[in-house]
Amino acid sequence: MDAVVASEEVAGWLADPRPYDKRYHKGPWTESITELVDAIPRLGPAVRTVLQPHLQDAQVALAGFPGTSDRPDREPVKAALNALRQRWAEPPVLEAAWQDLLAACHDDDAASDIIAARRDVFWRLARLTDWPPGDLSAVLCSLLDGSVFDVTYARVRLGDIEPPPHEQWGERHQRSDLPDEDILELARRLLLRLPQPAHHVIWLAFTNAASPRVMKQIGPVTLFDGPWLRARLKDGSPRLMEALPAELRHPDSDADYRHVQEGDDVVLARVELGEGAFADPVETARERVHALVGLAGFRAGRTEWTPP
Repeated sequence: MDAVVASEEVAGWLADPRPYDKRYHKGPWTESITELVDAIPRLGPAVRTVLQPHLQDAQVALAGFPGTSDRPDREPVKAALNALRQRWAEPPVLEAAWQDLLAACHDDDAASDIIAARRDVFWRLARLTDWPPGDLSAVLCSLLDGSVFDVTYARVRLGDIEPPPHEQWGERHQRSDLPDEDILELARRLLLRLPQPAHHVIWLAFTNAASPRVMKQIGPVTLFDGPWLRARLKDGSPRLMEALPAELRHPDSDADYRHVQEGDDVVLARVELGEGAFADPVETARERVHALVGLAGFRAGRTEWTPP
């Protein structure tokens, strides 16, 4: 068991609202604490360096706990452990775990279990950040393959360059001439890139769907009848466009009727997320619209709304 999981297990026992009963609780408490104490030295050197004061405080607080008392004082242990747990999700700790993983992979003498332990801690910490783990995995794996396309994508995402014309993005099968150390630096920067505050409006499309009106607003979500929206975008006249949201009417908008799938069973949901920083605004929008779409489908007699 790694230190991140072990710390959560100990925290769970400490938060147990039941009165401590030495006959039943001392064994499990002692076992989970032992697992955490044993796991701390297995953390990589970079992570241990970043967390050194908090790791030391936790070890001191846990030493001998819960002891022989019938009512052990949990609060000092809680305080030390919570201080450590709050640090797990901080970017410097994730960066340190990445450094430990790279160092283990570059070490010809590193045992496979050491590499696996560094990998597991890295991904465990990644799950505590604002990065959706699946997205982070896809981004890192693609970038580390070193294709021209993925290097370009990383540099655009980091703001190093403006998005080039489509034909200049390169191919995924074409290897970039960027040195490995520069690709690893791009990966490190992507890893630490925090979501930027912005005004987010997300459009989601559904088929096998039906809306009782051509445009129905329910809180931050507006449902649009697909054929109705497609016809107005295709016509493009100001008289018909004035009923559409501002982002579709803006002169620089790339909205096009061909972006709306044809079919009488198409409904689009416009989700107003507002101002904020979202690691995955599309997934956030999906979560917010899920229950509403289920209710709308039930009322319209089509309960299996699905993305096209």
